[in-house]
Amino acid sequence: MIQMEYKDVWSSETGMIPDFIQRNKFTLKYKTPWFTPYLASEIYVQLTGPYALLSNRTRYFVGMFYEINKVDELEFYFLYEDNYMNNNSPKKYVIGIGFAHTFY
Repeated sequence: MIQMEYKDVWSSETGMIPDFIQRNKFTLKYKTPWFTPYLASEIYVQLTGPYALLSNRTRYFVGMFYEINKVDELEFYFLYEDNYMNNNSPKKYVIGIGFAHTFY
């Protein structure tokens, strides 16, 4: 996925110039009759600016999908994010819950 991002829009001379980032996600899943556990990793690669073509952020996921019925699904996950280029940026630890409903 290619992502366009603006940073420091009103407080920087280059704030109105977007950064382009390529996001690559790798997922490993195993389907069982009741749930689907997964491991995933997401790598952000800067495409513009002084750090072009360098990885500047990674995310690691561990989680599971739980199928309630044929149209409803719950997701539970843990996410860890590390930002390499900004030493002041804290590492992020996220616990998440998602819900999906499929309309036929």
